[in-house]
Amino acid sequence: MFYNIGETLHCLMKMGDSMESIREQLTTFENDLQNDLDQFNSKLNLTRKHLFDYIDQQIEYLNNIKNEFNSEFNYLEEENTKTCFDNQQEFNKLCLTINKNDHDQSFVSKVFKQFKQNFSLRPTMLKSIPEYHFKDIQIDDFIIKQNSPTIDNNNSSSPIINGHKNSFIPIDDDTQISSLPTTSIGSSYHKQLASQ
Repeated sequence: MFYNIGETLHCLMKMGDSMESIREQLTTFENDLQNDLDQFNSKLNLTRKHLFDYIDQQIEYLNNIKNEFNSEFNYLEEENTKTCFDNQQEFNKLCLTINKNDHDQSFVSKVFKQFKQNFSLRPTMLKSIPEYHFKDIQIDDFIIKQNSPTIDNNNSSSPIINGHKNSFIPIDDDTQISSLPTTSIGSSYHKQLASQ
């Protein structure tokens, strides 16, 4: 039996074209898989940056408010120190007057009575301290998580094909993976991937 040389060459060329096409598609698949990783990481990092930047902005805002309150408290503290100093000075004057006039009981009694009557009217700063009521910050009021598909590894939506879960590649247990040409792009990495 004789083979037509032309038909044989045509078949060989067709087979070569087919293997080249397979290699090109495998390269495309591999690029797509890498893009799956890169695109996810890129979006996740961008989301992380936006969220953390927002949180940092709110922290900065709260710190500014804290500084404003602290300035107010410092002012009140200074005013109270001055007020208490003035009141102490009045008391010191009274003591000095009494000591200088201890021989004059009538005068001392009069000065002391006057001071005693006015003592309750002395200026104080205690009531100038503001009172605050606190309410917990509800994070959901500031950061709203949009509904998004979730992945449950224990209940994956990936199809189970031929008893192999979480694989989109249908695996035939009778397939001889080792029969792939060693020059194919899938002869090493993709063989390992398909055999998992």
